[in-house]
Amino acid sequence: MTHHHDQEDTRELGRLPRPRNFVRLAAPWLGGATDIGRRHHLNQDALAMWTGATPFPQAVMAISDGVSSAPHSERASLTAVTTVIDQLSSRLGQGQFDHGRLGEIFNQVFETANHAVLADGADGSAVGSCTLVVAVVDAGRVAIANIGDTRAYWLPDSAPALQLSTDDSVAQAQMELGMSRAEAENSIHAHA
Repeated sequence: MTHHHDQEDTRELGRLPRPRNFVRLAAPWLGGATDIGRRHHLNQDALAMWTGATPFPQAVMAISDGVSSAPHSERASLTAVTTVIDQLSSRLGQGQFDHGRLGEIFNQVFETANHAVLADGADGSAVGSCTLVVAVVDAGRVAIANIGDTRAYWLPDSAPALQLSTDDSVAQAQMELGMSRAEAENSIHAHA
C-alpha cells in the first residue's frame, strides 16, 4: 500500500507555507493537482491519495478547498483530506468498503472529517472551513462524494473531460430552480 499526502503532512500544520501549486502522481493512472488561483497569497487547498495493491486497482483521492473567508482554512482542508484518506483506505484495506452502502459510508467518513476539523479549534483558536470531494476506486468501480463546490472530473486519455459531481451549493440549487448561472454565481450566498 502506498499512502500519499501533500508535502505538508510531515510539518506542523499551519507553520510553513504551502507551495503555490501542487501536483502529485500516486500511480500511472492516478494523479491530482491544486492551484492557488489568481486572488490568494496562500494555497488553502489540500490533496491526499492512497493506492492499494490488490488484483484490481484500489485508490482513494481527496481534495479540499479551504474557504478563503474563514481563518485557518489551510489547516481545515489538510485535516479533512488526511482524515478521509485514513478512514477510507482503512476500510478498503480491510475489505470493508461495501458499494451497496455508499451513502452511509460517505456520511460517516465526512462526519468524522468534520469532527476532526472542529477539533483543530480545541485550543481556542479559530476553526477553518473547507469543501471536500472524494473518489474511491475499487473493483473496477469509482464512487464519488462531495460537499461544497469542489468538483470531481474524469480525464480519460482520448476523450473530453467529464464532470462527475454536482456542486453542493446555494448557487447550484438556484440554477436547478431556473436562475441563470451568471446570476446564481454572483448572488450573495452563492458558495454557501
